[in-house]
Amino acid sequence: MLAQHEWLDKAKRLAVGMRIRVKHGHERRPNMIIANEGDRWWAYCQACKDGGVERKEHVMLGVPSAAPDVCLLAPSDVVPVLGSEYETRIATFLATKHMDLMYLPPVSYSPSRARLLIDTPHGMLGRDVTEKSPAKWLVYSGAKFLGQTHGTRIAVVVEDAFSYYKVAYALRDEPVDVICALGTGITDALVLELLRARAVIFMFDGDNAGWKGAHDGVVRMCGMGIRANSCCAPAGKDPKDLSCGDIRALLGGQCNADASC
Repeated sequence: MLAQHEWLDKAKRLAVGMRIRVKHGHERRPNMIIANEGDRWWAYCQACKDGGVERKEHVMLGVPSAAPDVCLLAPSDVVPVLGSEYETRIATFLATKHMDLMYLPPVSYSPSRARLLIDTPHGMLGRDVTEKSPAKWLVYSGAKFLGQTHGTRIAVVVEDAFSYYKVAYALRDEPVDVICALGTGITDALVLELLRARAVIFMFDGDNAGWKGAHDGVVRMCGMGIRANSCCAPAGKDPKDLSCGDIRALLGGQCNADASC
């Protein structure tokens, strides 16, 4: 939970309905969104994956009270998607992301939060399905990455959970471990996990943030004595946008050979 002194005063200076982006800590970009809604002030940092909400004691009449979901507490109204009234809605949403229920473990849905919920070994994730929340993904457990590496395998590292599950499905017959960095940052926790791999391939999104993150990851892992390479998605695409065949073709023979610094 973000400390109130980091954002609440800024939120209270905004007019109702306004939101701004500011820098949080020593980050290079304005990653923190601060907003003043009808019944609450809230903030969410896209880099830290952390947020905060302060409800107002007095609410202005006639002002819409609904705010995009940024609550970091796991929802309680969890409904299994398969066989439910939400199955078609979720399947349609996934199709717009080049995803399918077949790529995912059994998923649930929170009607109150409008989030698709994925229960992972590292804790629950929530994906906004309205496309209105500043936080597409919420990591309720505070996990720093998804997946696990093994000493005899190559680790393929992606940015987001959808890419993680689709790449893992596409490479299910390959001798690799797929890891989700939950962003483009190369955290100390992620580095420690990747030190167990035989080699590392960074398969981030095909944009400036992805290319830079992959480059930084290669430099850091090579500096730690681990062979590493960058194999990002084509420009303008995420790994999840590719077909399973395209994912395998993009990696080529790298899954069966050591990555090289």
